[in-house]
Amino acid sequence: KLYNSNGRDLRRALFSLKQIFQDDKDLVHEFVMAEGLTCLIKVGAEADQNYQNYILRALGQIMLYVDGMNGVISHKETIQWLYTLVGSKFRLVVKTALKLLLVFVEYSESNTLLLTQAITSVDAKRGCKPWFNAMEILQEKDGVDTELLVYAMTLINK
Repeated sequence: KLYNSNGRDLRRALFSLKQIFQDDKDLVHEFVMAEGLTCLIKVGAEADQNYQNYILRALGQIMLYVDGMNGVISHKETIQWLYTLVGSKFRLVVKTALKLLLVFVEYSESNTLLLTQAITSVDAKRGCKPWFNAMEILQEKDGVDTELLVYAMTLINK
């Protein structure tokens, strides 16, 4: 449905995903098995910040469940997309992406290596040094956002 929706229908579907996963945890496993993470990333890559926020909320709900987190762990594109969003110009998107990456690395020590690989891959494709998006947050001079600074530093330290 997400692939074939647009406009109001897509917004409604994305908005309701978090609640659907909250109401029926068995759907998380089915969603992951049906390549739902790939779908979210594809839709999110082409979406505006509002849709990305809906997707991030749903992804956060997915990551609360073992099946969901295991799906994210085995789906490197999800982590790469989350890191890409750390470079967004929209504060809420950046903040939520950082929070989800922190949840990811705090879940298991081995996830830190997966995050580092994702960061290296994303930044190499863009011709940037690793951790470029996080460093941009730390170097921001205008309107310093201490919350983003704390999340970025915490992620780097983890």
